[in-house]
Amino acid sequence: MEELDDKLHSLEIHAKQGRSKQDEKSAKYRALDRKYIQPLTNWNFIEVVGDGRRKEIRITPEGKNILVFLG
Repeated sequence: MEELDDKLHSLEIHAKQGRSKQDEKSAKYRALDRKYIQPLTNWNFIEVVGDGRRKEIRITPEGKNILVFLG
């Protein structure tokens, strides 16, 4: 079992070494978007304005209300 763990760890390291910095940034943004931005947008707490690389996140009135409620 330990040998399998070592092989998996080696594969993970090799996969990370093959990534460019831009790929890593893109992966981090996709994770951030999936875990936080999309749910907050779906609940109408924030809105995403802009296109492409230049996006802005704004809090909505509903978002402000929930902050007061939870804060």
